[in-house]
Amino acid sequence: AESAPKQEVLQRNPASIMASRRRKLVPGKDPIETLRCSFDTFTQEVPFKDWRRFGRALLLSENE
Repeated sequence: AESAPKQEVLQRNPASIMASRRRKLVPGKDPIETLRCSFDTFTQEVPFKDWRRFGRALLLSENE
C-alpha cells in the first residue's frame, strides 16, 4: 500500500516573522536622510535652554 504523501512544514525563524510584521521606524525611501532632516528641525524648534531636557526625554546621553 502506498503511504500518504508527506507534507513538508516550513519552519520560519520567529525573528523573521516579527521583522516581516514590523513597521519602519522612519517612513520613506531613505530613512537616514529623513532622520537627518528631522534633527535639523529639532535644532530649530527646541529652544537652546531646553535642549538637555529634550535629550533626556528621548533617553539620550549628554554625548548623543
